[in-house]
Amino acid sequence: MEDDSQKRNTDCVYFLASPLTCKKGSDCEFRHSDSARMNPRVCWYWLKGNCLNPACAFRHPGFKKLSSVGTGDGVH
Repeated sequence: MEDDSQKRNTDCVYFLASPLTCKKGSDCEFRHSDSARMNPRVCWYWLKGNCLNPACAFRHPGFKKLSSVGTGDGVH
């Protein structure tokens, strides 16, 4: 998966906390998905490196965070 594409499809941890928390708004380089924000389940396809669907209703955590914790949310 390309780095740029991966970053755009990784969830913004600030948006996941609250849509008002991310100060970058539409300029944010990370994914802002209301569906994923309300769904605590991680996308199986994302974990395998195959999900580039910006409308995916499952979470797309950052891989650095996943490798250090096991599960979690993206890293800004």
